[in-house]
This record gives sequence, structure tokens and C-alpha cells, in this order.
Amino acid sequence: MTAANRKLPPWAGFLIGLLAIGLPIGLYLGVKEIRDGRAPASQSSPVPRAPAGRAQTPAPAAPSTPSAPAPRRDDARPLRDAGASVLDPRELPDDVALGRASQRVAAWLSEGSFDPYAGVGIDSLRLFALETECWHRLAVGEGDPARRAAYEEEFLRRARLALDPARLSRRLGARRSAEGWIEILMLADRGVEHGLDRDAIRSVFQPHASKIGAEMDRGTRSAGALIASYLASIDLDVGRPFERYRDAGVLARRPREIEMNVGDVYGLVQEIHAIAGLRRNAMHVSILERDYLRAILPFFSITYLLLGRHEMVGDLVSCLNLLSMTETYGYREGLRVLLARQNPDGSFGEGEGEGRAGRIARLPATTSCITAISLERIRARGRK
Repeated sequence: MTAANRKLPPWAGFLIGLLAIGLPIGLYLGVKEIRDGRAPASQSSPVPRAPAGRAQTPAPAAPSTPSAPAPRRDDARPLRDAGASVLDPRELPDDVALGRASQRVAAWLSEGSFDPYAGVGIDSLRLFALETECWHRLAVGEGDPARRAAYEEEFLRRARLALDPARLSRRLGARRSAEGWIEILMLADRGVEHGLDRDAIRSVFQPHASKIGAEMDRGTRSAGALIASYLASIDLDVGRPFERYRDAGVLARRPREIEMNVGDVYGLVQEIHAIAGLRRNAMHVSILERDYLRAILPFFSITYLLLGRHEMVGDLVSCLNLLSMTETYGYREGLRVLLARQNPDGSFGEGEGEGRAGRIARLPATTSCITAISLERIRARGRK
């Protein structure tokens, strides 16, 4: 008898039929359980878990700007309660370790710099603004008076160079300079914080109010909220109030983790920094928003830690600090790993190459990590 004429026994046919019916039903119920926000029974442990696969991690896609905000959900129940906000009883790195990391960053910054007015467009100015932000963070986080004075002097020297009224006005009015306002306005905000003249800085940006407003409308709602907070610090009104962007951002929608991509997470970071900056570090969020952030921020801190995205980890650790959620596993483990992964030259992050290329590759991660370190040093001093 040939293979074509051989018949399957009755029990085999029954088993195949059972699998054909039961497997799709099981898959449907499992997916429905995840989307409804209930952790499977096998994930009941309160220990943070590594993602099971790339499909469960945030995809690095560009965020979309909704035409209208989705209605707020009152049940800020996270997708994966297990481990998101578990407490970490271990001690945080002490100020000696944090101070040494800061000094290594200062040494790396001192090795070279970008010319803020070189090239075409404003890329060089943006990079120079990020470097200057690092000096700002070093200054405000430093406890030693002499070293703090040196850091602040370096910041002011660079800020005056970048905010030179004549040169900056020409650059902002030039072709191909319609983007990148976040870094430039951040620099203006920091300059005011360090005592530079607010009226003089505002007069530089006033002629470009329409261009700034157009950039706010073109970008994401989260970026618009951050720009609005910087505009408030220099007392510049471009006709776009902060609440217009705050009420249409990621925090207002509060999506579940499985619905978020890397752009959404970064947008959430921008909104938290915008709220903190607008209120001068007094976080005004509702109870539901705070519960949502307590669940979601530590989860993503660990997720990006596992993915080696140190720039994102630094941003998320900073947000947890601003929200006084420093007892969570996501904050403490994130800060410990960032210190352990600092590059030998003092920078943070990955990036091949030397000179300008390597500096550009590692500058964003270094900026976010030194921000996290600085905020922890400020917090630790406040407890003494």
C-alpha cells in the first residue's frame, strides 16, 4: 500500500482537529488578556522581567501627532503591574561615586568642542547647546564650591558665545534654520537661570516668534509643551499656551505600554520636563497621572536598560527623580547601571569613531546621563 492510500488512525484525526480548533482560541484569549491589561498567571511574580522578545519591546518608530486628544481613561491600570514599581531597598550610589562620574564627564567635555556658528543651518549650534547643557548640569549638581564655580564659569562663557544677539539673530533668520528650537531655547532658559539678562535674551527670539510657533505646530504635542515651557521662562508669548499641548499629549492620553513606541516614551519624557520646568521643579500632575507614571516609567527604564539604550534610561531616571519616585527598582537599578557603564573617556553611550563623529554619537547620551547624575546629587544633598 502506497503512502497516498495510507489512512490516518481515528485518534490521530481527532487530535489534529482538536489542535486546529483549540490553538486559535487559546491564542485569541491570550492576546485579549494582554490587551485588556491583565498579566498572565505565569507573570504574577513582582520581580521585573526581561522582555520575552522583540515584539514586546517598543518599536523605534516615529511618533504620530493626533488630530484630537483621545479621551482620558480613569482606570490608569498598567498592562504589566508585575514589577513595574517594585521597591528597591538597596542603597543608591554615594556622592563620591557620583562626583567622580561628573568629573570624568567634565574631562571629556574639555577635550574639544563644536563651533556654534560653523557650517550651514543650526546643527552646530544645537550640538554646542547640548555641550553647554552638560556644563549647566555639572554646575548645579556640584557640591564643592570651587569646582561648582569653575563649572558655572565655563557654562556662562559658552552661553554668552552662543546667545550673542547679532550672531544668533542672523543664524535663526537664515535659511534651513526652521528646526531645532528645543536645544536653542533650552540654552536661553538655562542662561536666565544663571543670571543672564532675560530682556536681552527675549529680544533675540522675539523677531522669530512666528517661526517658533510654526515649529510648535509642526512637531509633536510633547515637543510643543517643552518649547512652551522654555518660552515661559524667557517671558516670550507666541500665541500658543502651554495647556494647548499639555492637554493633547501622551500623558493626557495615557496609553498602555504595548501601544507605545519609542517616540511616545520620549514624548512622555519631554512633557515631564516641561511640567517640571514650568513649575520650577514642582510637579503638578493629577493622582491618576501620578499612578500611571509610577507604573510605566520604571517599566520602560528597565526595558531600555536591557536594550542598551542609555540615553533613554538617563531621561527616564531623571523623570523618576523629578516625580520623587526614587525608591523604585527602575530608578535605582537604572542609575547604578549607568554609572557602571560610563565610557573610559568619561562620556556615556555607544558610538564608533573618534573626533567629531564620535563626539556627536555620544553627546546625547552623555547629556541625559549627566542630567540624571546631577539631579541625584541635588536630591541627596537635600536629604542631609
